[in-house]
Amino acid sequence: MFEQPGRSMQLAKLSGQEMKETEGAFLNFAIGAVVGVGGYVLIASATDTPMTWQGAGFSAGVGALTSGLGGALIGASGGGIAGNVAWRPAMLATNFGAAQLRKARGW
Repeated sequence: MFEQPGRSMQLAKLSGQEMKETEGAFLNFAIGAVVGVGGYVLIASATDTPMTWQGAGFSAGVGALTSGLGGALIGASGGGIAGNVAWRPAMLATNFGAAQLRKARGW
């Protein structure tokens, strides 16, 4: 699919250390998706608004994105308090903005 005619692909096996570093990286995205849908269900139940598949899917996507990328960005900037101060407000703002978009669309 990505191979270009006349050019060989450069493939390399991941080392044991690289495998260990990437182990469980998908977990942040999965947990974020579950929390996103859970929040959507709670808010819809509390406000007596109808739930839609679009709203649930959108909330899962936003949750996965903000959790997965947010965790990676916080870790990449050193983690701890400094990483959270640098990236947590941006992730919360993204989540809030996405919720407003979902609400405006009627999902």
